[in-house]
Amino acid sequence: VGNKAFAEWLIEADHTGPLVLGEGEELEATGRHVQLAGVTVADFRDGKIRSYRTYFDDISLIEQLV
Repeated sequence: VGNKAFAEWLIEADHTGPLVLGEGEELEATGRHVQLAGVTVADFRDGKIRSYRTYFDDISLIEQLV
């Protein structure tokens, strides 16, 4: 769309190792199958990527694990 490209994506994985949450916090492996959906937006100038941003809901991922 104009000078922007959009890509929706879905990652699926099994939680088989610790997930580092920050500040020394970890969520031990649960073995659960999880999904994380998101979108990446790229801005172009002169046919080259000028910048890109990725959006996803990390809280939804954590909610699937607890």
